[in-house]
Amino acid sequence: MDAVLRMFRKLSLLIRREQFNDDLAEEMAFHRELRAKELEREGMGAEPSRYAAARQFGNPMRLKEQSHEIVAFRFETAVQDLRYAFRQLRRNPAFACTTTIILALGIGSTTAIFSAVNPILFKPLPYP
Repeated sequence: MDAVLRMFRKLSLLIRREQFNDDLAEEMAFHRELRAKELEREGMGAEPSRYAAARQFGNPMRLKEQSHEIVAFRFETAVQDLRYAFRQLRRNPAFACTTTIILALGIGSTTAIFSAVNPILFKPLPYP
C-alpha cells in the first residue's frame, strides 16, 4: 500500500511541477529565515545572521536538484537523454545513417544467430 501511495504522490508531483517548485522554494526560504532568527537571538546582527544562515543552509540550487532526484521518476532522465540523442543525430545526418545501419545489422545478426541456436541448444530433441 505504501508503494502505491508513493507512486501516486510522484505522479501528482509530475503533473503539478510548478506547485512543487513553489512549495520547495517557500520551504527553503522558511528554514533560512528561521536559522537567521536563531542566529540573531544568539547575538549576531541582522545582516550577518542572514548571510551566515544562507551559508549554513547550503547551495539552494543543489538542494533543489537533490529534491527533484528524490521525487522524480527515473524515466524522466531517460526521456531527456533520448531527446538529446535525437537532437544530436539530427545535427549530423551522416552519423545518424551510420548509427542506424550498424544498429540494424547488429539486431538482425543477433536475431538470426538466436533463431539458429535456440532450436539446436535450448529446445529438447523430439526423441528420448
